[in-house]
Amino acid sequence: MTQTQHTSGPWTALEILDGIAIKDSRNVTIAYCDYATDADETEISEWETEANARLIAAAPDLFAALQSIVEMIDPYSLDKQGREARAKAERAIWKATPQRATDRPGDEAAVMHEETGIDYERCLIMCNMD
Repeated sequence: MTQTQHTSGPWTALEILDGIAIKDSRNVTIAYCDYATDADETEISEWETEANARLIAAAPDLFAALQSIVEMIDPYSLDKQGREARAKAERAIWKATPQRATDRPGDEAAVMHEETGIDYERCLIMCNMD
């Protein structure tokens, strides 16, 4: 399983005066979604702000679930569509985990291969799936 450095879950979304605070189990605020004000160049609705906060609060659970699913599925038993979906999941996990700096700019796939153990060819595909 990929080692993480983020704040452990569960996270909760709590409405406060002018937005929503995302708090960890110690009641420490780790993120904040504020409601739009007149000073904002682009306004988003309260509904959208609340949806963003719920998504952020669910992040540790979603991350752990995605890791479990990826680890359970044998990539060689999948059809093309399944392999592409698994590659997207691996890419999302990789984006959410700390990466080592490299002296090889542009060779993101090599770094990903070194740090995750995923086949280099699959890393090449994943690194071009944005």
